Amino acid sequence: MNSRIYLDYNSTSPLAKSVIDFLAKGDFSYANPSSIHKSGKDARRLINQVTNQIFQTFHLDPKVYDLYFHSGATEFINTFFQFKKDDAYLFSAADHKAALKQGEKCKYAYPISIDENGVLDIDQIKERIKAHLKSYPHSRVLINIQWVNSETGIIQDLSFLKEIKQENVFIHIDAVQSPGKIDDWQVLNEYADAYSYSAHKFGALKGLGFSFCKVGYPLEPLLIGGDQQAGNRAGTENPLGVMTIGLALEELKHYPRLEIRKLKDEVINLIKSNENLLLVSDPQNSNANTICFVDKHNRADGNLIKFDLQGLDISSGSACSAGSVEPSAALLAMGHEQYAQNGLRISLGPDNLEKKDLILEKLKKVIASL
Repeated sequence: MNSRIYLDYNSTSPLAKSVIDFLAKGDFSYANPSSIHKSGKDARRLINQVTNQIFQTFHLDPKVYDLYFHSGATEFINTFFQFKKDDAYLFSAADHKAALKQGEKCKYAYPISIDENGVLDIDQIKERIKAHLKSYPHSRVLINIQWVNSETGIIQDLSFLKEIKQENVFIHIDAVQSPGKIDDWQVLNEYADAYSYSAHKFGALKGLGFSFCKVGYPLEPLLIGGDQQAGNRAGTENPLGVMTIGLALEELKHYPRLEIRKLKDEVINLIKSNENLLLVSDPQNSNANTICFVDKHNRADGNLIKFDLQGLDISSGSACSAGSVEPSAALLAMGHEQYAQNGLRISLGPDNLEKKDLILEKLKKVIASL
């Protein structure tokens, strides 16, 4: 493993150093935080501390938003999008599969177009909302927006939320790829009803996540049982996992975003040097670490072998489609039908900076061979 160079941070991040140190000590709470004895109260105190830290990190008022811990963004997306009769669902064809699958549960599901730069068609969103509420005035319109696309790194400007938010319109933001990787990732748009995060994307343990949801949103629990988390998410809470979220978030304060972007720019220059390759992600409108490109003549699965032989771990399109030769949903939505099976993604992280020269040397060899 030590000889490998990991360039797939959008798939999952290595554990943050503070998390590794914490786990190595082995001195953490094992009690059930719902228990009333002292050990249980100590576990509850740890969860409360991290809860307060998260609210402070994102500058949110706990009187306005509830915070839920869960297994990851996929779980909360399935929780948030519970459709009633005549509700509509708006989403992008480039969204994560967890969001795409919600369209199968809704009679009035409308994919919103994106342009060749991956930017949502805001006018189309407005038109869909207006038309649906005119036909079904007592229904709701539920919308999923991926703040940062996992395949391309393209960032959606959320300032338009003010223009579409109204009484019967509810907006969920898939913010999974935002922590550390974009400017002002801690500043959330007040017109969104919910934001979701997966902790393993920024250095905490896998199988964990958290979401903000506005107080008063009619959330219907996906998991029912005990009264944990005000009855909105049953199951014994995980103080160990929650502690790793707090540690990883604290470490994000020192995330070397500018240095990673500089390395990204050097990798982009290598890609541009090969006329057989086409850069998909717009450097001016994408996050600090993600590079998406296609080989105009060859499919991704064959090219991945070349990177692998050089000890480079990269992916083809979305990580959730790894091992699959299905066309990339993002590339299809952006109009790259002819290259939809040819997409490659490099996603950088802090540990890459220590091996910058070696990474560029190895990438130069592989990219020249494509």
